[in-house]
Amino acid sequence: MSGRPEQAGEGRVRAAAVTRAKKRKATIAAGQTANHATPADRRAHIIKMATARIAKFGYEVTTVRQIADDVNILSGSLYHHFATKDEILYEVVKDAVAHLRNETVRISSAEADPETKLVSLIMLELGELVQNHQVHAILYNERKLLRTHEEFAEVRKAKQDVYQTWRGILNAGMENGQFDKQLDLYQTIRTITRMLNSAADWYASGDETLATVVERYTFEQVQAFYLRFILGAVRDPSRAMEPVPIDGAALIAWPASEK
Repeated sequence: MSGRPEQAGEGRVRAAAVTRAKKRKATIAAGQTANHATPADRRAHIIKMATARIAKFGYEVTTVRQIADDVNILSGSLYHHFATKDEILYEVVKDAVAHLRNETVRISSAEADPETKLVSLIMLELGELVQNHQVHAILYNERKLLRTHEEFAEVRKAKQDVYQTWRGILNAGMENGQFDKQLDLYQTIRTITRMLNSAADWYASGDETLATVVERYTFEQVQAFYLRFILGAVRDPSRAMEPVPIDGAALIAWPASEK
């Protein structure tokens, strides 16, 4: 009986050694993969890992060293790809905000009435927020930083273009009688934006505490709720019970070539 504790201890030591060996092999393999990757591939991988970390922990507390550790390179090596942490954040968000701006402008120029365009915008934005949740969560959570740092001037311009497009569509609907003429456009747009971001946050964030709630809904059900809710708030009261023009809006939000 006296030998068993020693045998158990030796077993733990061997197991720990095996675990360390596996980790070393994994690190070496990752390094070999990184060495054979093209600069564009390495840059894309850094952006992907930075996106995940910033979305989870926030930009302010995320360090360059942590991002470098996530991609198994030295901090100094990361600076071969990005000059600053702000540049990493810019690369994380720029494509998503530019895409949303371009699609929003495209919808505004469609041959449709303002309400159909508004429904298209809601469908587009909610879809983008859910599908690309991490990046859009960063755009929302870091909005104060993006408003103040000069490095993000293009991101600010794209977001302003989106805002002005929403404003133009709502204003056109007020003028043609579809929307309530008493709407405060600034507060209306900001409220809708926050609502859609909140919807994506609980539906697409992957929060385990909300898993049983999320399971109750399809994306279409979530979308239908917010369409009815928002239209109920912006429509002229005389049109409150009219159906949501979802079929025509879907054709505008996602042209056949993009489906």
